[in-house]
Amino acid sequence: MLDANELFYEEEGIGESETIIFLHPKVMGSWVWKYQRRFFKGYDCIYLDLPNHGHSKCDDTFSIKNATEVIKDFILIKTKPKFKWDKVNLVGIGTGGLIAFELLCDYPELLDKVVVSGVSTPLPEMLENREDAMVNIFDYSKYFYENKTMRFIASSHMAIYGISKRNSSNMKFSLENISPDTVKDAGYEAMNYIIPPVKDSGKGKDLLLAYGSKDERVVTYSSYEFHKAFPLATCIRIDKGLHMWNMLMSDLFNEIVYDFIKEGKIKDYDNVIKEENIGWVFFVWLILD
Repeated sequence: MLDANELFYEEEGIGESETIIFLHPKVMGSWVWKYQRRFFKGYDCIYLDLPNHGHSKCDDTFSIKNATEVIKDFILIKTKPKFKWDKVNLVGIGTGGLIAFELLCDYPELLDKVVVSGVSTPLPEMLENREDAMVNIFDYSKYFYENKTMRFIASSHMAIYGISKRNSSNMKFSLENISPDTVKDAGYEAMNYIIPPVKDSGKGKDLLLAYGSKDERVVTYSSYEFHKAFPLATCIRIDKGLHMWNMLMSDLFNEIVYDFIKEGKIKDYDNVIKEENIGWVFFVWLILD
């Protein structure tokens, strides 16, 4: 397992202020937070590459559990010298969000506010015969990566996530610095994530769960499941939001994250449906599916 001291990160902002650690989705890197770097200058911000991604080189198999332990150790290293701030804030999307959620379940004492977006847990029907389905997906994934140019693969991922062409060089770098095995392992982990036992459900008051209306349908279902694990959490639906809404709707993303970390709540927005309506949204989704 990667040593926490070997984890690649960039630190920006005011060193004596609260710390925010940003955790990116699978197959990408810390570059996805480019629009957050400009906004959160008043905080001590850490943008890291997940284990097995980008500059965080690792020969071990990628797993959410291993990544969680590495980042837990990293948090301990970063907070020990800071006697003023003994906790950190986390912001994660996709696999980064799953790791942030796992940390909240296992190590709530290390965390202040946690913002998670675009996370998923398997639908009941996805658990049936999933091994065969995974084998087919991974066989295709291996073929896909061995028989396509990096430019084509980068363009495909950007189209799926809604990332603009001006980030093509960043996407290409991420794909050139990740192994096919990590791509498969990270995909399997994300598609098969099971919500773990919660150590302190009261910590849900410090959790913001978000998902975009244009993200995958399983993410809509999952928001309801993650919310059940932490009933005190704030849960919001972003109208017309895609998986990477931190880049595509960066102003809204930044304001929501800033409000939640600072105040523990968010203001009213025309294109944001708050938690009291999430159960109804889930019910309508089941009817229409």
